[in-house]
Amino acid sequence: EELLGGQTVYQESVELLMQKGGLLKTKLVHAVSAAGEKCAVFETHPVVKDAWKRVSLRSIEPVNYSIVDLSHPMQGGMSDKIHSPAAVMDSIPYSRVFYHAFPGAVIRHRGRQFLVESMENPPPFLGGSFFGTCGCKTLTAFARPSPNLQYSTQALSTNHITVVNQMNHAELLVKALAAADCDEKAIATTSQAVAGSGSVTVRRTVHGFKKLSHVNRKEISRTTIVLPPMEYDTHAIWIDADASYLKDVVADFDAGVHALSHALVAVAPLFVPCTSADLDCDHARFDCTRILLFDTRAGGSGIAEQLYHHLAECVQKAITLLDECTSCYSVRKYDGGCPGCLQSVPCDNFHQDLSRSAGVKVGKHLLRRLHGSTLNKHKNSPTVNRPARPKNVVIGRASWMENNDDHARFAEVDDR
Repeated sequence: EELLGGQTVYQESVELLMQKGGLLKTKLVHAVSAAGEKCAVFETHPVVKDAWKRVSLRSIEPVNYSIVDLSHPMQGGMSDKIHSPAAVMDSIPYSRVFYHAFPGAVIRHRGRQFLVESMENPPPFLGGSFFGTCGCKTLTAFARPSPNLQYSTQALSTNHITVVNQMNHAELLVKALAAADCDEKAIATTSQAVAGSGSVTVRRTVHGFKKLSHVNRKEISRTTIVLPPMEYDTHAIWIDADASYLKDVVADFDAGVHALSHALVAVAPLFVPCTSADLDCDHARFDCTRILLFDTRAGGSGIAEQLYHHLAECVQKAITLLDECTSCYSVRKYDGGCPGCLQSVPCDNFHQDLSRSAGVKVGKHLLRRLHGSTLNKHKNSPTVNRPARPKNVVIGRASWMENNDDHARFAEVDDR
């Protein structure tokens, strides 16, 4: 119950569905929860037929994109709307569609190759009457079979993560580090933050894509596209990378931080029930100052919050994975990991700039700092109150509304 929000979230959902006419206001029975609390159970409105069909088992996100085959006989090549459900090939969550099915992308479906020609714009903001009775919305992207294309595509994106509210933190016990020098003054005055957890805002923007040859995987060209950013609040944990010290000590420091971030996501299922799709990390490759892991679901799924209580053990397992991967052990000259370790985690930078050896050095240093800190000794800061439940998805910015003509509902492609 705590993971899903408990009775508070249940009541909020009931009130929202009542406002939209999806539930009757007549209470039927009072069910008893696992915690012994009573919850009112409501009946769906008679106009809502087969309510279970409105809930997707593939995605819990409020916005999804349906990929429509323009060559389907019932679609007739028209890209104004879905003319037949039979023309829909697949459905992709909003958080991933701009990475896989952006205008100009080459996608594959059941062995066939398609070129995405256009996609419907989401509104500037989500909420209110935009959502249906089920609290979700489906937009469309249109693709046409293109079997003769001799290239694949990769999205070019930027990812900016901002810490909004710190709820837990761990400080370095300087006494343990300064005892050898017997510097009582330093012991009494020095303090460093080494880890923390809280709410963050994730802002992702896909600004273009590159074409890669089928023959040698070399880059052919790059294309600029205009897509709205995706921004949402979620929960995250972070570790200070001690960049001021390690940057001059560890070669390929940034690549080591990137590799350690991947390793932490890869070993997270050993401590909390999750998959690599539930947790992501900051994939920054330059001027790294921290390692940050966050829930990929808008509002947070509770995975990162649970993992914070196993942070030191998780770092230890990540170091073991980097140092003892059996698939990489025989290949001494290559340091970028393999699908069995670092590359098992989805990466916005397509697994570039990863260094296992640097990741081991960075991880061992950070692990010593965590062991000498107040991690898990006081889990909640007495001066920081937990905020309300994080916001859901927010889509679009003012730049999205610049064009008011009929073509503004489709994303633009610049092939210059």
